Amino acid sequence: MPALTNREKILPLEALRGMAAIGMVFHHFAFGFVPKILDLKPSGRVEGDWIGSPLFLLINGKAMVIIFFVLSGYVLSLKGLRPNPGRVLADAAVKRWFRFAPVICISLITSYALFKFHLYRYDDVYALNGAGMFNHYAHLPQDYKPDFWDFLYQGLAGGIFFGEDSYNPVIWTMQLEFYGSMMVFALALLLPRERRAWLFVSLLLLAVLLFQEGIWFFPFLFGVLGVGLDFSRRTTSKATALILLVAGLYFCGYYRPEHWYGWLSFLTLPELTARIFLTTIGGFMLLAVFATHNPISERFSGRVSRVLGKMSFSLYLLHTLFLASFSTIAYVTAGGKLAGIIAAAIAFLLAAAIPVFLLTSFDQWWLRVLARIRIFVRET
Repeated sequence: MPALTNREKILPLEALRGMAAIGMVFHHFAFGFVPKILDLKPSGRVEGDWIGSPLFLLINGKAMVIIFFVLSGYVLSLKGLRPNPGRVLADAAVKRWFRFAPVICISLITSYALFKFHLYRYDDVYALNGAGMFNHYAHLPQDYKPDFWDFLYQGLAGGIFFGEDSYNPVIWTMQLEFYGSMMVFALALLLPRERRAWLFVSLLLLAVLLFQEGIWFFPFLFGVLGVGLDFSRRTTSKATALILLVAGLYFCGYYRPEHWYGWLSFLTLPELTARIFLTTIGGFMLLAVFATHNPISERFSGRVSRVLGKMSFSLYLLHTLFLASFSTIAYVTAGGKLAGIIAAAIAFLLAAAIPVFLLTSFDQWWLRVLARIRIFVRET
């Protein structure tokens, strides 16, 4: 079984989660400062030099989100394999809001402060390079006058329950993560051996029901499937793991059936449905590599993987805030173009490092607090 931390986290999966978070940074940085490779048109269609190339994987934000969801489906459903799974899963479900809300609130209070002190300059960047991300970032002008209570409401309820993302664009995923988690906890009740056949039937039925209208919940099903197939107990050969890794990365680079992906044009599906379906397949292949025992996953079982996993949530929640503020200030001051791109990258690293560290430290402390609170699980 892949290496575990003292909090029973699978280190290769922590590494994959952290790399997906870094991929989100690349995605939004490209959207904002290098629109030539990821260009959002007024019609809402994304163009750019990397569309249709496997290199698009490096800046494919939707693929990174899908990897997060596949990982959540896998890691959360592992609770169904513990003793007294019903109590364990009920406990996790009740605490799910508490796990998200404080960290999301801190990210939104940070956004409030950036608005309050007029540190957002994204409209100025849009005037320089026409970057789609900064055309009224978060649907608001950069001189928006913030109301603290609106920010707090969105952190406590609006983002988690209703997908509201007015003040931090990445918060839209928290609604999917929350309701997806509830679905995973319910499915995990079927993971014991005597119920495993019903698990596969349920996964198939849900896949059919969700394939069109609920396609964003599809990745969670594949995460649960990984536990149902006992990935953590399996050993994969180096050749098989390498094939799965390459194939998984390839499918995670899909955006439209063009160039390297032209052969996939036979899929007569709505564009978004095809994109989520194929990148979910890619994410599942990566899960198969990083969750099983093989020479590739073993390379991601050290301290770096632990750090990547710990900081992934904080980096995800904070990165757009600092890209839209300090990076935009640096970009505009440098006059855009290559000098502006370099200045924006340096400004992001300098501005985000300490806040991400502090939020990560808080998040780890909060997780330890929640772990000590038992609602349905009895002391042993």
